[in-house]
Amino acid sequence: MTTSGVTWRYGAKLTVLAASMMGAAAQAQTSTSTSTSTSTSTSTQKGDAGSLSLRLDQILKSILPACEASPTASSPSEGQAPVSCKQLTPDSLSRLTLLDTMAHVLCNTPALNQALLLVDEQQAASDLAQSAFRPRLSARAEFAARGIPASNSGAGYLNSSATGSLGLSWVLFDGGVRSATVEQSRQVLTSARANQQVAALNTVNEALRLYVEAATAFARLEALRETESVADKSLQAAQVKYDAFVVSLAEKLQAQTALAQATLDRVRAQGVWETARGLLALAMRFSVNQALDLAAINDAFPGNSPASDAAQPKSDLIEVTKSQHPRLRAARAEVMALKSRLQSIRAERWGTVSLSASSGTTKDLSTPGSIFQSSLSGGLI
Repeated sequence: MTTSGVTWRYGAKLTVLAASMMGAAAQAQTSTSTSTSTSTSTSTQKGDAGSLSLRLDQILKSILPACEASPTASSPSEGQAPVSCKQLTPDSLSRLTLLDTMAHVLCNTPALNQALLLVDEQQAASDLAQSAFRPRLSARAEFAARGIPASNSGAGYLNSSATGSLGLSWVLFDGGVRSATVEQSRQVLTSARANQQVAALNTVNEALRLYVEAATAFARLEALRETESVADKSLQAAQVKYDAFVVSLAEKLQAQTALAQATLDRVRAQGVWETARGLLALAMRFSVNQALDLAAINDAFPGNSPASDAAQPKSDLIEVTKSQHPRLRAARAEVMALKSRLQSIRAERWGTVSLSASSGTTKDLSTPGSIFQSSLSGGLI
């Protein structure tokens, strides 16, 4: 599958435990709210977050609709239309979901764009290494003119000539240097492609982390706002009772203290939310003061993964990770590239056998009636 020009072959199913963080936020909302309606809504959010489980391949498949064909996109796959990201609308920014965030970050991260360019560079190096097996042709054309000025000894004249030549050189044997160089370039290309997938994986992980932190901060802020509202109503009730000589001054002061503490907690949570929102905006290549609002928990995260995936043995996941994780594949490719480089150096001791041939012709243009003089040479070196 292709996501923003990225060929993703990482088949290991990564379960992202975002539910624990969102569940913590829901628990905070339950503990800080004292009203019945608030507790009911909080327990519903907690149940939704507790069953949340994300698979990386599902996220990437869901990101695909966020890309559209565009002739300005870079590094498209061969035979496929290039893709570029759609711009997020103000309505999308007011109800930002996890998938929209990941799609936007994947399409705009410099690290992923750099990895794509490195793959193109290594592909060109691999093609250049393969060209060493083909014969090399050369052509040369030359026009020479020399003028002799007039003097006391005689009249001046102009001497000119035209020369053309063709050459061919072909390495017939080099002890395996070219084969080792081609294999080295292939392994380096494999490593570059794996590092490209590592960059995509790191981008997805970072976007997920920032979004979950922002969602947690926002959920806690909403809970503390409810707590502050309840504390304010409790203070108003205590004030009425105190004016009616029903409660003592101590109970009124206790309600005032509870409201002050709830306000302080809400202000601190507001600061945490603004920090998380600013970091998320910077990761999406927006300004730090970009207005962002997260969607509700039920809409913000994709659906639950099947139960069969959760029940998959850990040993199978470990084996799949060992064989398909891009970091491990990149490391293995780098080791194979070093081995090929060592083979290339060892093969240089055998020397090379090359075939060369050249043909040329020259004509004296200053002599009337002159003909082309041809030459042919060749050798085995």
